[in-house]
This record gives sequence, C-alpha cells and structure tokens, in this order.
Amino acid sequence: MSEIKGRSGDQDVSNHETSLSYLCPFLIGLKVCVLKDTTHVETLEKLMDERGYTPSTHIVHASTLRDLYHKLKDADCNVLAGDEFDVSQEVLDENDLEQIMSNENEMLSRELFSIVTRDGDAKFSEFANYILQSLMAAEEIRIRASAPIETSDVDLTEVFGSRYRTMFQDAFAVVGGHYGELYERHLATLVSRSYANEINGKTPAMYSKALGNLNVDDPPEQKSTTIAEIKERGRLRVGVTDSSVFSALVNGTRTGIDVDFAKAVSAALFDGEDKVDLWW
Repeated sequence: MSEIKGRSGDQDVSNHETSLSYLCPFLIGLKVCVLKDTTHVETLEKLMDERGYTPSTHIVHASTLRDLYHKLKDADCNVLAGDEFDVSQEVLDENDLEQIMSNENEMLSRELFSIVTRDGDAKFSEFANYILQSLMAAEEIRIRASAPIETSDVDLTEVFGSRYRTMFQDAFAVVGGHYGELYERHLATLVSRSYANEINGKTPAMYSKALGNLNVDDPPEQKSTTIAEIKERGRLRVGVTDSSVFSALVNGTRTGIDVDFAKAVSAALFDGEDKVDLWW
C-alpha cells in the first residue's frame, strides 16, 4: 500500500491523519477500499491484526479499479488504499472524484512494475531481466540520437550465444518501441512519469550502465531448463494482472504493459514471434 486517500468532509480521515498506523486508534466507522489480490490487502490486514482490529470489518474489497472508485464515490468506504496512479488527476476527473478527495502523501510501500520469474533457473531469470533492461537501453539510444530510432539501431548481442543474437532487436520490434514509449502508451494517462523513472534525466539515472559491455568474445554456454521447456512447448506462458493498466481486454484482445513485457520475452525466444499464452 503506497498511499492513504481520504474523502474530504469525513472528519476522522481528512485532516492530518496520513497513515493507517495513525488511523487505527480511530477505526470506528473507518472503511478502507482496496483492490483485491494486491499486496495492499496483505499490508492492511497485517497492520490491523497487529492492533487487535478485525480486518473484515474495516476493509472493503474492490474487483477492479473502476469498482474501487465507485465504492469511494458511493461512500461504501471513506479511505482508499492504493498506488499513485489510482488517484492521478486524470482518474479524479474521469470519475468525478475531485470534490470528495483529500490527497495525503504517506507512502507505506510500493507496487513494482517488473517481470517476475520462478526461483530455480537463474539463467531464464537473467534472460527475462536482460530483455526488460534492453527496452530501457533502447530509450537511452533514442535520447543520445535526439531522434526516433529504428529496430536496426538497437544493439545486437551474443551474451546468450549466437542463437539469440537479435534478441534485443526482436523484443523492440514486437512491442513497437522502447521503454519510454511503453510507458506513454499504457501509464502516462494515469500518472506522469517521475524523475526517478526517467533515463539519464535527474538522478538516479535508470539502469544506464547496468548491463555493462555486451560485446563479449566466446560467451560461456548459457543453459536453461526453463528455456528448453518453453522452446519444446512452442509457447511462453505468462501470468498477468487483469486490470486496465496491465492486461485489459479490448475488442477481444489483451493489451497492457504486462502484455508488452510478455511479448518482448517471447520475441526474444522465438525469433521475433508473438507466441504468448496469457493467464490471469
């Protein structure tokens, strides 16, 4: 849970109470709206349990972000626990929430935008991580060039052997751009990109030198049982979050930043082809 948001006009939450730790002594009448199946739920339940309160009495679960906003607007709850993008200016305007919201700034934790792989196969985890970072490196190339870039501008690499020499280019091509373009496509309308999430902008520079020199000679053999299984199956199976930001169903097709990340890894594995099976 990153932020506590209160309905203005509700005396018990609209003044200087900026964290659940402060609010717990005043829990009479408190209802916290939270998106189900997120770490926000676990954090809320833990904090309430520690203070001897019954979570089910004070936590209201929402199935979607739109449901979350409607529950707040309809006064089913008086506090919203969520991320910054949950209550961005665009969201407030779209859902007519501006007049009922007071925006506090206490940050209790963060949800991460990332690729998560299973334990037990470090090589596959490294493969997925390199793909995500290659999209960031592609944005760095665009910044240096001061102009749009093409697939051919993205680096080749043999860090995973000659078999995957074009893995970065394949990932870039299938998602249609670099990390900044993905952010603009999926997240910019919800929350503006902060300086800490920029490439070589204000400090910290985001992964600007994380990969080091990829022009290696005689790379070591990179073996991965997971990659072998995926290649044999002919499909990459990826679990995604079923929401408008990460994996929305639009005209029968899934779209979102989770989907693009999945396509990027698939393209690297299958010579530029989108062979993703999504699970949600």
